[in-house]
Amino acid sequence: MALIFSITLYYLRNGTGMPNINIRYFLLLLTLTVVGCCCAGNDKQKTDNLLDSVKQYFYTNPIKGRNFVLELEKEAERQKDTRNQAKAKAKMVEYYYPQFDNDSIVAAAEAAETFARKHEEYDIMFVVQQTIIQRYANQGMFTLALAKARQMYDEARNLNDNLNMARATAALANTHKHMNQYEESSTYLHESLGLLRQTDGGATSALTLENYQELAFIGLSLEKYEQTILYADSMYVCINLRRKEKGSNDAESVFIAEYLLAQANIYLNRQEQAKKHIDKTEQLYNEDYPLSFRFLLDQMYVNYHTQRKEYQQAYTYNERMLQLIRQYELQSDLPEVLINKAELLAHLNRHSEAVQAYAEAIAEQKENNRSEYKLQLNELSILYDLNRIEQQAREDRMQLQFTRRIVVAIAVVALLLVVLAVVMYRNSRRINFKNKRLVLRLQEQDALAKRNSLLEEQIKELQPMGEDLLKHTDLQWLEALQQLMDTNKRYTDNKLSRKDVQEELNISEKNLRTLIMEHYGQTYSTYVSHKRVRHARQLLSDTGNTETVERIGYESGFGSRSTFYRQFREYYGLTPDEYRRHVLNREN
Repeated sequence: MALIFSITLYYLRNGTGMPNINIRYFLLLLTLTVVGCCCAGNDKQKTDNLLDSVKQYFYTNPIKGRNFVLELEKEAERQKDTRNQAKAKAKMVEYYYPQFDNDSIVAAAEAAETFARKHEEYDIMFVVQQTIIQRYANQGMFTLALAKARQMYDEARNLNDNLNMARATAALANTHKHMNQYEESSTYLHESLGLLRQTDGGATSALTLENYQELAFIGLSLEKYEQTILYADSMYVCINLRRKEKGSNDAESVFIAEYLLAQANIYLNRQEQAKKHIDKTEQLYNEDYPLSFRFLLDQMYVNYHTQRKEYQQAYTYNERMLQLIRQYELQSDLPEVLINKAELLAHLNRHSEAVQAYAEAIAEQKENNRSEYKLQLNELSILYDLNRIEQQAREDRMQLQFTRRIVVAIAVVALLLVVLAVVMYRNSRRINFKNKRLVLRLQEQDALAKRNSLLEEQIKELQPMGEDLLKHTDLQWLEALQQLMDTNKRYTDNKLSRKDVQEELNISEKNLRTLIMEHYGQTYSTYVSHKRVRHARQLLSDTGNTETVERIGYESGFGSRSTFYRQFREYYGLTPDEYRRHVLNREN
């Protein structure tokens, strides 16, 4: 090239030996073309090097990887390479994904999605949408996640893009899984697989493998372990096809498949097969794998040793899981692992520590609550029951000690009685303290219920229920029932019967039962009882000592004092008198 350039420059200056001026211009054009090709080659080489650096460092050293992404974006902008600009912007969204303490991902995702859509880089746009949906779901922002997934599905459908329709459907499945709606999640995953079958290469796509993996995990959650084994086998079929047709490695997916097979066989108590898959999973583990894989490995050992009643070994692995969670701030997994810890401590007869673990689990659950407040109340009930069991155990031990020493001397008996009295006094104070905490939780959950009601109203405004969500007749009945119960408070009439409600709503018994069950998940009797005890609790909080407890029970719709006390205690774990006393003390 240098020789051509020198010759051309010489002839352009002197013209010696050039029979035709057109040849001069030809040589000039040839030189410029060669120079341009070399520059383009250098640009491509630089871009390829940056892409390789991003791939090498992005997951192992995120800060260094981020710097290469920013450099790639600048270089792509200089070269007017919109494809790699879009890739760089999408990588920044992925970089912000695990940073749950800020919302940087939202702005990055909006910028990346807008750029990709503008330049018709639709495959990258869909990747960005899928990432932000996953982030919303992990944060418990389910309304945003579902709305974004439906937007992604509509855009893919408008482009006749079955692959990304399948991805959007899989995102809907993932969101429902985070909402603990496993049946809905399973339905969307099967729909996603159906769309992939209509796509060229869908059978060997990474999404097909991921969908089978999610179905296997759902099988574990629903305790359908044979289904887990079936879907894990389907993963192996897909892995082998991908290896044969694409030369894919899929080592991480092989690890996951073995983990799932090990877990399923553990729960099915197939010890020999479980041990075989556990050993294989351990062999496949690589320190370069994501942190979550180490977490899965420890979880597998916890379950294996628990099933074999080797609680101390299980507890050791549970502590390793907690260490990982706290080290990397994986708060969403913390409550479940703490509950598992409490159960193991209970098996090891370390009841006080078990109570502490349950309390910590409840506190963490409150911070990252992804469902509804009833879960917290159930966990409080577990804690309260466990405390009563511990108290009973202490009393039994003291009684046994008293029986053994009664023959020794009257003085020893007297001493033991004093000790027993002190213990019972302390336990009664502890129960009193627990009741206070329970009252506080109930009041917090009232506030949460009001907030949920406001959110439901906002959701109705943003997404009014149409024919695909509620039948028109059902909606009328539901509104009439809410008018009857919430506005008119007909449940305060202790003579109110199911027939009275049917007549006032002009609805059959079967339809009334179905309406209440579908929308409230309760029977008629439970539904009315729930309304009455909530009304009574509100009166107890508002009236102070101006009304008797019996009068409040009657005004709330209870026909007898015993029924009122029994149902109030069943719902809230303490009597109306105890509840009122704690509320008054707190106000004072």
